[in-house]
Amino acid sequence: MHNPHILHAKSCLISSQNLADYSSIRTQRRSGNALQICRGFSLDSHALASLPTLWDQRRLVSLARIVAVAETVGTPACFTRESALMVRGSALINSNPEICLHSIREGNTNHSKLPAIVLNNEIISPAIRVRRVCARTFSDDPDEVEGLTIASSMRVATDIGRFAPLREAFPELCLLLREVSGFDRRDMAGSLAREQDVKNQWLSALNNIPHGRGIRRARALINAISGACESLAEGAFLLLLHTHGVEDWVQQLELVVSGKTYFADFAIPSCKLIIEIDGRAKLGENDAEIHNSLRSLMERSNDIESLGWRVIHITAKDILFHPDQVYTYLRQVAPELFDPRAYISPVFRRR
Repeated sequence: MHNPHILHAKSCLISSQNLADYSSIRTQRRSGNALQICRGFSLDSHALASLPTLWDQRRLVSLARIVAVAETVGTPACFTRESALMVRGSALINSNPEICLHSIREGNTNHSKLPAIVLNNEIISPAIRVRRVCARTFSDDPDEVEGLTIASSMRVATDIGRFAPLREAFPELCLLLREVSGFDRRDMAGSLAREQDVKNQWLSALNNIPHGRGIRRARALINAISGACESLAEGAFLLLLHTHGVEDWVQQLELVVSGKTYFADFAIPSCKLIIEIDGRAKLGENDAEIHNSLRSLMERSNDIESLGWRVIHITAKDILFHPDQVYTYLRQVAPELFDPRAYISPVFRRR
C-alpha cells in the first residue's frame, strides 16, 4: 500500500533525539517554528500552517504523531484500530483519534499522553492518549505502509468492532468492508458475495478469540454493516436505521429514467421513499461546481419522483454529528418509516 500523506508527515518532522540537535530544536520551539509532537520529535509549524483546511492540518498532526510514536516506542510496534485506518488512508469520523498499537514487550498495557498542538494561539489538535497493548507476538500477518507496520484489515475490523465507540465504529467498518471486498454497485451480485466472504473471515477471527469484552458486539456489527455504503455519512445513516428497527431498505437501488441511470443511496420500497445523503464532496469545491451540482441534484430528484418515489435529502453533516435530530425530522416527514413494535438489537440500543 502507498500513502503519500505519510511521506509528507515524515518530511515535516524534526528529530531532536540526540543532544546536539536538542538546543537548536528548543530555540525553534520558542520562536514558534517547531511544535512538539512527543519527546524527541517536533513538527514544522510552517508546513502545518500552509495546509488549506483544518481537516488537512489534523490529518498531518495525526500521521506525524503515529510516525513519531513508531520511532520512539523502542520495540516492534503494530498500529491498529483508528491508527491503522489513518495509515491506510481511510476516512475517520473523529479527526483527532487516539493512537492504538500493539508492541512486543513484557507487560499488559501502557498508556501515555501526547501534547496538544497549538498554532497561532488556536488548538489544532487537543492532547491525546497513546494506548499500547503489549504482546509477545502479533496475532496475524500485519501489513506495511511507508515503513509503518499496521494490523491486517481483519484484526483492525475485530478491534474496532469490539472497542471503538458505536457511532464511529459502524461507519468506519462499512468503509473498511467496502475497500476490502472491492464493492461495486454495478456488480451487486458479485459484490455481495465478496462482502459475505470478508464478513465470514472477520467472524471466524472473532470465534478464535477465546474470551474478552466486546466480542458479542463486534459480531453483531459485522453482520449488520454494508459495503454498499459509499461514505461515512451513508454508514451513519445505516446505523440510524438499525438503531430504530427499520428493516425494509435497499441500498444503491438502480433506477432508469429516460435513458439515465441513477443509484439511490437508500430506498424504502414499502413506503416508496428514497433517502439521499448529500455531502460537500458531492457538490464540488467552487461556486460554479456547487451551482452545477445543485442543478443536477434537482434534476435527479425530479426524475426519480416521476417514477412515483418520494425523495428526502439528509446532509452528511447532520447524520454524522446530529443523528438524533435526523431521526426527529424523519419522524415528522416520514412517520411510516418507523414501526414502534420493531425489534431492536440490544447492541444498537446502546450509544
